[in-house]
Amino acid sequence: MPLIGLLIPAIAVACGLISRPASLAVLIAFVGTAGLTIPGMPEMLTPSLLLRMLFIGGMILSVALRHQRQPFSFRRNPDGWLLLFALNLILLMWVRGSGFAMLGSSTYGGTGYMKLFITLAFYFAAIRIRFSEQDAKWLLGLLLMATILPAVVQLMASIAPSTGEALSHFIRANIEQVADESMQEQGGYSRWTSLASLSYALIPVAYLLCRRKGIRFLLIGSAFFLVAMSGFRSRLIIVGLTVFLTEMAFSKDRMKTFFFWGAVGLAGLAFLMITAPLLPPAIQRAVAFLGFIPVDPDIAQGAQGTIDWRVDLWRDYCLPNVSKYLLIGRGLAHDISRWAWLQSGWYQGAEFFYYMGRYHSGPFSLLLNCGLLGTISFTAFFLGVIADAWKTVRRYAFRNDSLLSRYYVYLTIWMTVGVFSFYVIFGDVEASLGGLLWTSILLRVLKKNFLMESRPEAGMPEVGGQESGVRQLQRTERSNFRRF
Repeated sequence: MPLIGLLIPAIAVACGLISRPASLAVLIAFVGTAGLTIPGMPEMLTPSLLLRMLFIGGMILSVALRHQRQPFSFRRNPDGWLLLFALNLILLMWVRGSGFAMLGSSTYGGTGYMKLFITLAFYFAAIRIRFSEQDAKWLLGLLLMATILPAVVQLMASIAPSTGEALSHFIRANIEQVADESMQEQGGYSRWTSLASLSYALIPVAYLLCRRKGIRFLLIGSAFFLVAMSGFRSRLIIVGLTVFLTEMAFSKDRMKTFFFWGAVGLAGLAFLMITAPLLPPAIQRAVAFLGFIPVDPDIAQGAQGTIDWRVDLWRDYCLPNVSKYLLIGRGLAHDISRWAWLQSGWYQGAEFFYYMGRYHSGPFSLLLNCGLLGTISFTAFFLGVIADAWKTVRRYAFRNDSLLSRYYVYLTIWMTVGVFSFYVIFGDVEASLGGLLWTSILLRVLKKNFLMESRPEAGMPEVGGQESGVRQLQRTERSNFRRF
């Protein structure tokens, strides 16, 4: 009965959120980034997933009430490739099994399919919204706040373990990465993995909302320190690439900027060579891939071990099976009978990660799990998004000095680095698709604002006004895009 009493206010809140789709999209980003959870709910039914389902349903309802022909804003290129990727997922479910035991399947893993389909549907629904400058400010601020919450939980887990564990039931944080006294006695150390996301959120705030060079440089330095404290080598590289490309894009004198940041990088390396043994173990692990940095031998050996087993995984299991799953991938569902011979020594080994479909490689994740069709459609979609984004940067974003223009330039760089990281550094289709599509949504939505501003007459249809808007942009003289 108490739950029934909450039904009416819940419906009222849902209706209020649906009526403001841009605000709902910002809320979804905040809830998903913060890792908010509801204790007692099934693990897959996260608040972020439920809000995305609400968003999709609300958009379909809105379109139905307005008697529009289609609920989604579809463009043949690149959206057709994403639709083809979805059809390939259906083919995988049909051939390899759906992974839903309740439907009589002998495999498990249907949750992964469900999340991917909801993510794809959310993309097609969210690209219809309009995004104002105020919405962008709210998004930047809330994302920064959302990344602080898991970091606070990890900090509490180190200070007061019982409190940190209690908070982790509401906010997802890798508290197991925080070393207690017994772990420290055995040579373990804390990795503040949540700080990597916080460093990601600091970068756009520094470049978009901060005009003072000194404060901006301090924020960028803080981002490097935070991501190094996470212990992730890959994320340190991502932050470095993002900062460098953003500095080059926003610079008045790119040659001067190139040499300045080159000097900063050399000074940083010199600092590491002198002070590395004195730095926290997590930072030593993050820079251990630079062989000339004198880090602790045990930390260096542990970091190298994670590279060695990945190479073993790719050489012994992934490469030999690419041809086997090239036409039709393995899919996301797995035969549960395989686990009958599981032994304790097998867990967390290369064989374990292969059979779980966790290859720590974007290309293998696509080729083995999704097959050739999934690989081609996935790659073509995101390459199309990046190509269109850089074209829009040249045609419009550098012509106007506004928050949305600068945000679009930054998102284009972030998207480029993200796709590069997926294929070269680390990638997983299930884990990476949501973040990449969210950036694609923002790029698509912000571009609509540019085209609306470039139309000669207000109220022109979206499709009809697009070509005229582009032609007008080509005739417009380059305005003063404020650079640093």
